[in-house]
Amino acid sequence: MSLKAIEMQVALPRTYDAGKLQEQQDQKHQQMYAFASQEAGKEQERKRTTVIKGEGKGKVTSNKKRDKHIERRNELEEELDEIERKQTIHPYKGKSIDFSG
Repeated sequence: MSLKAIEMQVALPRTYDAGKLQEQQDQKHQQMYAFASQEAGKEQERKRTTVIKGEGKGKVTSNKKRDKHIERRNELEEELDEIERKQTIHPYKGKSIDFSG
């Protein structure tokens, strides 16, 4: 099966065009992949810096709130202890209970 001269004149340009189109498609895919990876990198960097900044602010605020809460709770406990001490001391009943008997 041999190709005649006229068939060769048609076959060679089409082969060249097909190769050129294939190369353009390959480059297009490579460019899309490079662009996608670049955008993903930017997105990750943005998320990373946003999380770090957000945690820093939230952590300080929560520590302040927690410290205030703990301090207030300690004050209330001291007040309750003082009230209990005042209630347990009776002027004429004494301080101890005799369970022997």
